[in-house]
Amino acid sequence: MKKNKIISGLVLVLVITFIFSFFLSQRIIKKSYPKTDGEMYLKGIKSEVIIYRDEFGIPYIEAQNEEDLFFALGFVHSQDRLFQMDITRRAGMGRLAEILGSEALEFDIVFRTAGFDKLAKKLYENSSAESKKICQSYVRGINTYIEKNSGNFSIEFDLLNYQPEKWEPYQVYLIARLVAWELNLGWWVDVVYAQLQNKLPQEKLDQLIPGYPENGPTIIPSSQVTDGKKILKLSSSEKQAKNTSQILEQLKSFLETNIKLRKFLGMNESYSGSNSWAVSSKLSKTGKPILANDPHLMYSLPSKWYIVSLNSPSLKVSGVTIPGSPSVVIGKNENIAWGLTNLMVDDCDLFIEKIDSTGLNYYVNNEWKKLNIEFDTIKVKDSLEVILNIKSTHRGPLIQQSNKFLAQSNFDQAISMKWTGYEMSDELLTFYKINKARDYIEFREALRYFNCPAQNFLCADSRGNIFYKAAGKIPIRKYSNFLFPLDGTTSDNDWSSFLEFNSLPEILNPDQGFIATNNNPPSKDFINLVGDLWEPSSRAERIYELLKSKKQFSVNDFKEFQNDVLSPYAKNISSHIVNAFEGTKIKNKNLEQAVTSFKQWSGDLKKYDPLSAIYSIFMIKLLKNTFLDELGSDLYKQFLFVGNVPLRVIHKILNEPYPDSISLFDDVSTTKIETRNEIIRKSLVETIKELETSLGNDLKKWHWGEIHKVKFHHLFSGKSKLIDEFINIGPFPIGGDQTTLLNTSFKYYEPFENYLGPSMRQIVDLSNIDSSLIIITSGQSGHIGHQNYKDQSLMWLNGEYIDFITTPEKYRNYPNLRLLPE
Repeated sequence: MKKNKIISGLVLVLVITFIFSFFLSQRIIKKSYPKTDGEMYLKGIKSEVIIYRDEFGIPYIEAQNEEDLFFALGFVHSQDRLFQMDITRRAGMGRLAEILGSEALEFDIVFRTAGFDKLAKKLYENSSAESKKICQSYVRGINTYIEKNSGNFSIEFDLLNYQPEKWEPYQVYLIARLVAWELNLGWWVDVVYAQLQNKLPQEKLDQLIPGYPENGPTIIPSSQVTDGKKILKLSSSEKQAKNTSQILEQLKSFLETNIKLRKFLGMNESYSGSNSWAVSSKLSKTGKPILANDPHLMYSLPSKWYIVSLNSPSLKVSGVTIPGSPSVVIGKNENIAWGLTNLMVDDCDLFIEKIDSTGLNYYVNNEWKKLNIEFDTIKVKDSLEVILNIKSTHRGPLIQQSNKFLAQSNFDQAISMKWTGYEMSDELLTFYKINKARDYIEFREALRYFNCPAQNFLCADSRGNIFYKAAGKIPIRKYSNFLFPLDGTTSDNDWSSFLEFNSLPEILNPDQGFIATNNNPPSKDFINLVGDLWEPSSRAERIYELLKSKKQFSVNDFKEFQNDVLSPYAKNISSHIVNAFEGTKIKNKNLEQAVTSFKQWSGDLKKYDPLSAIYSIFMIKLLKNTFLDELGSDLYKQFLFVGNVPLRVIHKILNEPYPDSISLFDDVSTTKIETRNEIIRKSLVETIKELETSLGNDLKKWHWGEIHKVKFHHLFSGKSKLIDEFINIGPFPIGGDQTTLLNTSFKYYEPFENYLGPSMRQIVDLSNIDSSLIIITSGQSGHIGHQNYKDQSLMWLNGEYIDFITTPEKYRNYPNLRLLPE
């Protein structure tokens, strides 16, 4: 099911009616635009609150106490992003079908089965008093906006013919766990590798284990890993489950549903990478640390992030927030700046459970135990209600139920899901304490409350320190089996506990004068403990190269680094192309010119460079010619789903010192035994032919940006080209790929649109912490047609930044809205 089938029927009629009859009228467009000046008398605040807004729509909020400050944050989030917040909340609650109809029913079943709404309530109940107070104040601001603006919400509510309900405080935790779920793709490994195990001989299966390069950079230099920080080793003996046809059917269904769901909601369909780095005072031209961060997420419209500056007597913090959540997630206060990247932990395992004939019990440790069974009701627009029977073991829910057809089958095997996100934690308290931290010590202490998803936290403080720590719940497993479903009939495969906070990797002021995290392992000892989901080492290699290229750095250097498109990975691949053609006679002039040019190529994936286009299409051909014959079309697409895995596998086997031992290069559909070099030559020949057909015979005109473009899609896109022109942003030519610091990932099974990359960029020089640089992908406003709907897009594309000056002397000159107690 494609996304454009979801909003159908009556909604399609409404879209056409509104767009062509009223949508272009000023009254309809502007009726929901937020009030940004004058005065408003409101219930729910104690004292006056002033909200200043700059030309980009960034609010600078001044309040006399924290309760009013968080109230105002909820209020401005709702002013600009209420539909985004509401559709996300509905998704997490499993209530999309109420407004979208039966086509969204399978999405609701997934989220009801996963139990996010129930989980969020439990998280809120177990949260600290501070967190509860923040949630209550924040939600009070949201609800005040909803009450005051009834009938004047953004156009999406009109098109879907519904009104937002009031929020409850626990739903803040619902939004937070949805973010964690977006970054959880550990289940994908189990789903795909179970099918690979079923299809391939052990020899080829072993070749598909990606690993991390022996010489790949780690966050903590090997020379500074002390014995006390070394991690326990796992047994290599694995207790895998047998993959029957029942299990494979359930796994495939779970994957397909999640792909559609993530695409619809603008969630990551692949593992997301991110960059963060900081240099110490000695490497900074200003004498104070400089920190940079750009998290790589799937693009959405509006942006996932919302920039804000919060100011009260006890809290002064600025940066990016997630609409629906009352914390500055990445940013700076008066004393520290911080960023984060994904730790790439495999924090989710699938277990194959044995179920009895009644469907009421499961078998573990030679005895039958009762399944936990709950019933739920899903309302469906213009259709009958659906009763859902949710079953779970002590590990977690049975994912068979996420498919309404499989749920009706009487399988004697089922799959349960264990995820760290089901553990109790208080991430809101972590970010509240980070927002108030005065130095790296308080920053570190705040991380004790953080669980999911495990992250790399990087901090620079005004005292000149740079500090890194991994944080989050990391399961302790008895066996080192991360790639396959586990046998659920024994508790030997259960997680025994989690790594202690003090045992997680950290480093303060390293000798090299910088810290960089690029989704690479924290240390060599950590590699085999948390899974095999690392990004290719290319971005880490490149930032290490850049941070060792000069004695001192400036903010301008960091701007260049964040927009750098040189790939050590691509340079390595090109060397294999050159070697494969050595000594061969080439008749095609474009082919000859490409091979000759690759000899001198640096791997710089510039958007107007022909070699960038040739290399990128070559990679598609190489992956296909290497893996498709063994896997078949369906499994091949699933294998490409998380792009970092096939990229690391192909890199590993290309660099194998004895390439003839790699049987994956042989095309099993022919009688001949193909070699690595033959597959490389075939792939480049096919690439040149494709480019000659699509872009003409002049190689100089084969620009990478002609085929590699970025586009930001609204939830309603895909109905009409005319409508899409108005509600979407782009497309724009762009350079880079998944292996460059400017991460411009595309789907290797649906090339070449850039769908995932730097969702925001931040650079903070601690010598002038009140003046930082920041940018998001689209704009602050979620209101179609608003001046701040897409005003940051071209700046983001061109590597430009907003000068984010957070001093009162500056922002008090902006227009302001005064909120007064009623």
